[in-house]
Amino acid sequence: MELPRGSCPLLRGHAELAPGPGSRLQTLSFAYRLPTMDPCKVKELHAFVKMYAIRLNPRLAILYAKRASVFVKLRKPSAAIQDCDRAIEINPDSAQPYKWQGKAHRLLGHWEDAAHDLALACKLDYDEDVSAMLKEVQSRAQKIAEHQRKYEQKREE
Repeated sequence: MELPRGSCPLLRGHAELAPGPGSRLQTLSFAYRLPTMDPCKVKELHAFVKMYAIRLNPRLAILYAKRASVFVKLRKPSAAIQDCDRAIEINPDSAQPYKWQGKAHRLLGHWEDAAHDLALACKLDYDEDVSAMLKEVQSRAQKIAEHQRKYEQKREE
């Protein structure tokens, strides 16, 4: 199937490619869903992103979360946040999208958003690494909140 010119299959799934239950395409998407490789090099990461199975089944939130993790490793936080938003839209009870979205916000320096997402990820499914990152992010978010509070007090005077 030809994709429309200018569309980016890496940033969104195509609903028309979604298979029905039990079809061969769904079986393939489950095979790609949990890859065993741990990509280390940028070229491998790009290949990993390109081959990902979202085009085969755009209704699986875990696929978007996995691809978001690759975008975070590639230092592309905006693309990771887009994928996490889509994964949360599909399944708001999954901790993985919140975890990767929190990490992406951390890369961007959005400390309050990162703290919110990481806290929600810990609430849904506790992870020691996420908890440690949450402590770091929360301290920075609290410093920003204190600064804003002091600024507001001075403005009122």
